[in-house]
Amino acid sequence: EDNLFIFLAQTEQEPEVKKNIESGLYEHDHAKWLSWEQMTSDTYEYLRSSIKKAREIVYEVENC
Repeated sequence: EDNLFIFLAQTEQEPEVKKNIESGLYEHDHAKWLSWEQMTSDTYEYLRSSIKKAREIVYEVENC
């Protein structure tokens, strides 16, 4: 079963997958930063409206 989780953040850091400090296991296979355009075009159709709404919210907060 494949799962997709999207976390919105702004940072200058490179993504890094670390082991869980309690279990000692990796909880993710990989991480990748995407632009809004990449995220919108490279995802499932049913997620696009949510990504667009998130972008609107982020821009509203940034411009307050």
